[in-house]
Amino acid sequence: MNNYGFFGGGFNIPPFAQNPFYQTAPNISYHDDAPIWFVALAPMFSLFLESIAGDKIAAVVLWVFTFVLCVLICKRDYNKYVKPIAFNNFNIEKTVYIPLLYLIKRKKVFPTNKLYVVVCIISLLVAATQNGFVQALLYNDTTYINTIKQSACYRIDDVANDKNVLDITIEDAIKDFSRTNEINWSCEKISSGEFEITADFDAYYNSRLCKLSLSFQLLYDGFSYGGLSVKTIEIDNRVLSEADKAALVMNIFTDYSADDSSNKSDSSYIEV
Repeated sequence: MNNYGFFGGGFNIPPFAQNPFYQTAPNISYHDDAPIWFVALAPMFSLFLESIAGDKIAAVVLWVFTFVLCVLICKRDYNKYVKPIAFNNFNIEKTVYIPLLYLIKRKKVFPTNKLYVVVCIISLLVAATQNGFVQALLYNDTTYINTIKQSACYRIDDVANDKNVLDITIEDAIKDFSRTNEINWSCEKISSGEFEITADFDAYYNSRLCKLSLSFQLLYDGFSYGGLSVKTIEIDNRVLSEADKAALVMNIFTDYSADDSSNKSDSSYIEV
């Protein structure tokens, strides 16, 4: 391409001045997009791994590990495919520390495939809204109450190892025990990471109708649930002893008829 200066002298504009990405994709025979697709889908992989993480620390480690891995993949991709052909790279190298931004810059060098950028954006949006840390911020008393109601009876530490534990939800076990659907649930935060969920209902105790108050202790660290146990049981505002409480818990959440050798506490036997 010939151009003429102010005094009429001719000169040629160098190729890199005509095209900011001098020697781009058409001049390279091969570039591998597979690692880049991993980077695009990495937020979804992390979301899955988070769901099986044992606790908050493990989840944080998984997210950090995935981010570092994505940065290393972007760095390798830049050095192997982008750097040799992008003469004027507009600081692409600096964007490897922000994988999404690197993918956006990279598609200008290799414009044949832009779909991975869209996939990466969608993955980030899903991960940002569905991860356990964000979801925890949306939790309220109703969330914790529903957690107790919908948990299986074997989740209760008091009966977890009993072979006759009922294979139903805690709410259904209480309903079957009291034979009523009128159960009043409430939630109180005791301390950071500890909640007390109480179920108030009527049932027969020693052949007379009484008001029972069953309080569960739920541990939650802001990311995952810990222990679940029966903290106290009150009958007509009287707190049961530990022995009587244990016997009553067995009556409510296990099937004594399945094991004739099971012992019942006479003072705690519920007659429905």
